[in-house]
Amino acid sequence: MSLRRVGFVAGFLLLVAGLSWALRDGPRPPLPVATPNPASVEPSPRSEEPSGPLEADWDALGGWILDLEQGHARQEIPAGARRASAFLTPLLARYQALLEGSSSGDLETEEESLAYEYLFGSPQRASLSLEALGRTLCLWRVERLWPGTRTRPPPRPLPSWGRCPVDGKPYQVADDLLRCGFHDQSFSPRHPIPANSPSELYPQLTMGYFREDRSRSLDAVLEPSVPSGVQPGEVVVDYGCGASCYTWSMAHRIGPEGRVLAVDIDPGVLDFISFVAARRGIPQVETVLASRESPNLERSSVDRVFLIDVYNVLAGIDLVGSGRPGPRVVATMQRLVNALRSGGRLVLIDFIPQPGLPHVSEEQAVRDMEDLGLTLVDGRPAPAHGMYVLTFEKP
Repeated sequence: MSLRRVGFVAGFLLLVAGLSWALRDGPRPPLPVATPNPASVEPSPRSEEPSGPLEADWDALGGWILDLEQGHARQEIPAGARRASAFLTPLLARYQALLEGSSSGDLETEEESLAYEYLFGSPQRASLSLEALGRTLCLWRVERLWPGTRTRPPPRPLPSWGRCPVDGKPYQVADDLLRCGFHDQSFSPRHPIPANSPSELYPQLTMGYFREDRSRSLDAVLEPSVPSGVQPGEVVVDYGCGASCYTWSMAHRIGPEGRVLAVDIDPGVLDFISFVAARRGIPQVETVLASRESPNLERSSVDRVFLIDVYNVLAGIDLVGSGRPGPRVVATMQRLVNALRSGGRLVLIDFIPQPGLPHVSEEQAVRDMEDLGLTLVDGRPAPAHGMYVLTFEKP
């Protein structure tokens, strides 16, 4: 092969490699333009619209929620609102039925019934719940507008759909911040989105977290006969409990002499758990408000800690970037370990990594927990959901 041909082939390969590198994460957003203060950015007619009717449907859903919040219930849920979020349609239909005094239909579990009562049991609670749903829709739109970990600046100019789906006004834009004036919330790497409990309950309800098959799917790993199992009289922590679909199974097994500490950073879901515990007469369930840095548990005070689909949320982004949990995650986990008594156990239950589901692998979880001074005593697959169960002991 001649030298000229070798040079041509090498140049072509370099060009292909350069294009692949430039396009590996998709088109780059335009560089940010410094602005002294957040200012509303009018939609650009040249901005590329997403394909399909999704944004118009979201607008219909936002208008429907705004009407409900203002006390103007329509006779039917708009077709656009139904298309926008099929999983929200049953919930909104239930709320409309409550407004009209008609039957809300049969529910599968007592917890599901109590969740609806908590959300819509009074006009004041319903108003707060709908406001929270509006905030959730805002977050979903921002995730579509500005996806991922938001390490890049927000898009400039905003596309025509870059606005609050409830009041229709464009988001305000600063260097690394989007702000919704209607919901008075900001989206930025520097400003973590505040937890908002009723919005946490919406996906939990509609994705079946309160159904019999989901709420009992991990019952086998809670049985006293297995290493991960809960023993009567223990003090057990459900860390990152969310809407508590497993808290009640733990409470059943520890009995009236034990305690379940439902720990979360969201004060609203803890309020919901307290509501359910009071209505069901389960005083052994207590709530603990954690922070992002600390579980707020006393040292050497608990017998067992459960992290169910939680560790991947704590450490996932760090592991994707560096393969190791970051300092804040390590500090939080160390405080959890400190809360265990000698001989206490930490049970980590998580999803097996799959394409599109980049959870923490068993091997990674074992390394991380052993680095914290824990000893693996048992590992097994969970009975459902493609999960694994790892049980560690504190010396």
